Amino acid sequence: MASYTPIAAPAIIPKLYVPVKGLSRALRKCTYRTAKGVNRASVIRAVDRTSSPSAARDTRDELEIHRRELLAGTALGLCLTALPENGLLGVGSALAEDAVFWDGVGRRPHAVITGANTGIGKAAAEEMARRGWAVTLACRSPAKAEAAAKEIIAVTGSDAIDCRTLDLASLRSVHDFASSWGVAEERPVDALINNAGVMAVYPQEFTQDGFELTLGVNHLGHFLLTCLMEDAVKAGSVNGSAGGRIVTTSSAAHQLASGIAFDDLFYEKRDYKRWGAYGQSKLANILMMRELDRRCQEAGCGVTAYSFHPGVVDTELIRYLVPQDVMDDKKKNKERSEFAARKIFGLKSPEDGASTGVYLATSREVAALHSEYFDNCKLGACNKAGRDMDAAARLWEASVNLTGAPKYAWAA
Repeated sequence: MASYTPIAAPAIIPKLYVPVKGLSRALRKCTYRTAKGVNRASVIRAVDRTSSPSAARDTRDELEIHRRELLAGTALGLCLTALPENGLLGVGSALAEDAVFWDGVGRRPHAVITGANTGIGKAAAEEMARRGWAVTLACRSPAKAEAAAKEIIAVTGSDAIDCRTLDLASLRSVHDFASSWGVAEERPVDALINNAGVMAVYPQEFTQDGFELTLGVNHLGHFLLTCLMEDAVKAGSVNGSAGGRIVTTSSAAHQLASGIAFDDLFYEKRDYKRWGAYGQSKLANILMMRELDRRCQEAGCGVTAYSFHPGVVDTELIRYLVPQDVMDDKKKNKERSEFAARKIFGLKSPEDGASTGVYLATSREVAALHSEYFDNCKLGACNKAGRDMDAAARLWEASVNLTGAPKYAWAA
């Protein structure tokens, strides 16, 4: 068994002796000094060096909110950088011997992956395509989806990659995606991978339907999609068994939430906290899969549901956890930046981050472990709130009311 050694918080802080553009950048650079050493005084000093005295006075209170929330995110990232001796976060292998590969005989299995134009979504799509699966890239930007599809085809040689527009911040877009899918029996979905998401959004933003953006995209959009694609997934099959699989990307950050704030889901009655919102959305992902799987088992439809933590992955979202200097350096020195990302900060590659999701979508050995939360292709540990089936049922009901999803979706 690999031994794990906690990595101390890196003492990275740029010298703020010259003006930089924008207070937010000054704060970001200052905040990532260390998880232990940042304090209000350091924020104020950074602001004073980079703005006029009047601007500094007017924005200190707001910056204190930024500082506290960014510090929480930094601490989360540092807590997750306990590395095995090889420098990676105990990366599991999605290439299990029992994984499903299409051999060219019979119906080709089909996966729908949200947010598949970048990061772990794209990596998952590439791996599924490499295994012979047909893959639909469900993305907000058609142009980015098409570009990703071309790259995947070039790498895998697949002739079964298609792109469809899906904006999870719009319930209308979700309905349009599902209604355009076609007859379930003619287009079964063997694996629906709910992967797209936003992270630590600040300032607070809202979806087109008025939902707080983080919960709206990460949970409610995927909830509606999962309900509307019910027939297609039920018509799917993995390993010859009836029913497809639904896999949702959650995160260890769900532990930032002690529960779902049912009386204030969208931070309308309390101060908005970006990391609190993110943690709640990731907890909602776990609870949605638990309640969905309970319904599927009760109905005997054969569909199984899973959630997983991808690890701290070197994607566009990780810019909220890693010093901006490291992210900027990626464009200048790829080799050096990869060393910093993987060895110092313990980040996984998108391919490693996608491995657990692909494993859950294709492996035979997880069939009996439905409803569970996984980490590194193994059963993971979630907090007490992530095992609360009463909260899962309540969240399902609330989500139906908010999204207008079919009331009896996935019911027996």
